[in-house]
Amino acid sequence: MAKKKKVLKKKTQSAPSLSAEEQRLLDTLLQDLGAIHGPDLKAHIPSHQLAQALVEKLPPHAPETPKLLVALKEAFDHKNVQKAVKKAAFKLRQKGIHIAELERKEETPFVIQKAEKAEPAAFLGPIDGVGSRAVLLILPQMARGVDLGMGLINDEQGIMEFSFGRYSKKQMKEVQAIFFDRIRPVVETTLAHVATILETAYREMGTTQKKASYHYLQLRPLLLEHVTPMANPPVYDFLSLDSAPQEILTPSQIERLLGHELFQSWMVDPDDLKHVVAEIIQAEESPILISEAQKTERINQIKEEALAKLYPEEMRRRMKGRLEEMAYVFLKLEDDTLARLSLAAAMSLREKDTRFKVNLFLKAMVERTLNLLLPASRESGRSKGPEGGPPSPIILP
Repeated sequence: MAKKKKVLKKKTQSAPSLSAEEQRLLDTLLQDLGAIHGPDLKAHIPSHQLAQALVEKLPPHAPETPKLLVALKEAFDHKNVQKAVKKAAFKLRQKGIHIAELERKEETPFVIQKAEKAEPAAFLGPIDGVGSRAVLLILPQMARGVDLGMGLINDEQGIMEFSFGRYSKKQMKEVQAIFFDRIRPVVETTLAHVATILETAYREMGTTQKKASYHYLQLRPLLLEHVTPMANPPVYDFLSLDSAPQEILTPSQIERLLGHELFQSWMVDPDDLKHVVAEIIQAEESPILISEAQKTERINQIKEEALAKLYPEEMRRRMKGRLEEMAYVFLKLEDDTLARLSLAAAMSLREKDTRFKVNLFLKAMVERTLNLLLPASRESGRSKGPEGGPPSPIILP
């Protein structure tokens, strides 16, 4: 025969067992509840069994019941008394009687808050004289650390260096601190802005060069998943074309712009000016050009011809882009004046040079570089060759 399964009955709390004397005392207490006073409560109720029995027998609508329940809960910490008080308070609530001191204090529910996903961040440095700048991208990943990309970008040569990896938040902060320390100033920008810079640089690179952008190719899908490259430079989100100075920049304005520390490296590559330096010195020492006016006219002609060769249409486009980006950097640095001057210089590059009108900003850059190269070259040119022979070759530093 199959054994009968034992049915486990739910254990119920039994009423406290009272002696005859305790039972008589209980009856007396119930007849005159007002005689029970808080301070000497235990003098009237000598045991926890009697206290439990009293709680269970208290009439719900008696005016003394609420106060007695509170007093009994405080006087007797025995678990059976505490349970009996809670049960009595619950029954009273069901009848619409609420006892503030016995209301169950709702504990603050433990809510697992959904961790807020940090927003992506992007930073960049200013552009130097050859079109290079540093960029930093931070793409937080939920519960998986932070994707961080950092590199050096050049608007002619493309992505020069790039590093990409996943870091902890602590490591990310350390890398970010190093970046901010080495690149100054650093301005915060939009993810779309840096994506545009990177994508433009990537397209500029040749097939063989693109091998150097291996790390960027790892970041690229994640980046383009977040944003779309911008159609226009971000400076125009803040300064319209009409807000930039429309008149030709004055020499003093150009001097102020190029005199800023962020433009200190904006010069022409000395190698591109070797022949110009040689021609200028030759004009200065020419036995044919006798008057100073003739020499000045010839030197100006040399410089203008050099401008046309140094800055063809493609290079002027690059220079315009660099100045637009510098205008944005100055806006971020809260220098509205230099931002407008940078943008005005960029706008001036839309016009082509003529025999009678050259771009003053580009001319100032050439002049700045020549002023550094000519003194040393003149000194070198003073050494002559054999007597009666031509001067020895000019050696540029």
